[in-house]
Amino acid sequence: MGNDFTLLGYRIFVRYQGNDGRKRRGLYILRSETDRARMVLLGNFFTRYRYRKVGITWEGDVIASTSGLYIQRDQNAHDIALPDSSVFPDWRTARRFAGPMPFTFSYDRNTNSMTTVEGIRASWKPGPVKIIKARVPLLAELGLEEARLANAFTVKNVSYQWRKGVTEPCP
Repeated sequence: MGNDFTLLGYRIFVRYQGNDGRKRRGLYILRSETDRARMVLLGNFFTRYRYRKVGITWEGDVIASTSGLYIQRDQNAHDIALPDSSVFPDWRTARRFAGPMPFTFSYDRNTNSMTTVEGIRASWKPGPVKIIKARVPLLAELGLEEARLANAFTVKNVSYQWRKGVTEPCP
């Protein structure tokens, strides 16, 4: 039942300490966009990841969406330097923050609870990417206009699965 779709995932890196005292690092989902209605339906049924359907075009080095996202990369660049605005000292450190992270978190305001889902991946070889231009309208919507690019990676053919999520009340 494989699916072929493009996913634009807007995530922030977080640390969360569960009620068991264990500290976890992972991603908090801000929004998810995809080019397939089936993915929107299933994604919103099974998660709180706020999927919505948008038109997505990927032509050569440019990916763009009807939501206004625009990213131009140079996929032929060699010896890529981190962006000047990066908070990371080197690519090795930045790679630790290339998703998918070990955990994904989803907060439910109605119940004041956090759902934590652990991801298991088998093959994982992210490669650095040089970004020439990036426009991410969601950042302005969230009041994060000052956010800057810290790194960019490309990942292909990731064998990935999820463990059952655990929901717990927040303190």
